[in-house]
Amino acid sequence: DADALKARGDAAFDGRRFVEALESYQAALKKRRDARLHYNIAQALSALARYPEALRSYQAFLAEAPAGMLNEAQQAALFGLLEELKGKIARLDLTCDVPGARVLVRGKMAGVTPLDGALVLNAGEARVEVLADGYEPFEATMKLEGGAVVPLSVRLKRVDFRGWLSVVSNVAGAEVYVDGVWR
Repeated sequence: DADALKARGDAAFDGRRFVEALESYQAALKKRRDARLHYNIAQALSALARYPEALRSYQAFLAEAPAGMLNEAQQAALFGLLEELKGKIARLDLTCDVPGARVLVRGKMAGVTPLDGALVLNAGEARVEVLADGYEPFEATMKLEGGAVVPLSVRLKRVDFRGWLSVVSNVAGAEVYVDGVWR
């Protein structure tokens, strides 16, 4: 069954149907642990420009592959591929003064502050948003250089909820309550 799923993944990959290939390889890996499937998954993820995930899959391949699986030329090619891939990945080291703030990168949820470490992202231009209830949203568009760690310290500004309320009544001596409190 795992072999049939891998064969389906190979056919999809050859046909440039990378999402289908990825799904087939992942299903095959669930059926049978095989280091080579991590490599196939990494190839599909790279084709989909999901570089951080691809790097993790290549690393899983290296961790699980038995000694001697790759000859010297294959090892050199793989390590060259890993270095190229690392150049397509940036790390965003974001800190925020408000715990529980939502962090969005390129419109997708990336985490909640405080983050457990740097966010590993595709390099390139990215819109970063930090949102927390009761605070003004933070937005920035920044260049994330491949292979670099980009620091970003965010200080959110509290929204001022104070205001004035003027009450006019046609009833003399009426009592005014705001949020259940007599004023």
